[in-house]
Amino acid sequence: MKWYQKSCWIYTLIIVFFPVGLYLLWKYSSWKKTAKVATTILVLLIAFLLLDNILGNISSETPTPQTSTIVVYITKTGSKYHRDGCRYLRSSKISVSLAEAKEAGYNPCSVCDPPQ
Repeated sequence: MKWYQKSCWIYTLIIVFFPVGLYLLWKYSSWKKTAKVATTILVLLIAFLLLDNILGNISSETPTPQTSTIVVYITKTGSKYHRDGCRYLRSSKISVSLAEAKEAGYNPCSVCDPPQ
């Protein structure tokens, strides 16, 4: 009997690396089919719950930018706010927050499409 056919290794692989463990369970285990189905469902359910929890934590930790922290640029004479690098910022470039630009009545530039 090879090492991966032994029950202790199958159980270990179900815990450590469940796809391989489940494959070995179905291929080499002498369990009844109902026990194999129940184990497979349980392991997959736990794996999906853990994955959902991990992905949920990652997305909840990603900060969403606040309007007051987004920097846009205005010019001395214009009525639009711009992204950095916009062609209308050649003559003057004054950095302000997006909230300040909106409060002052500036509208977004249609060329560089800054955040709104």
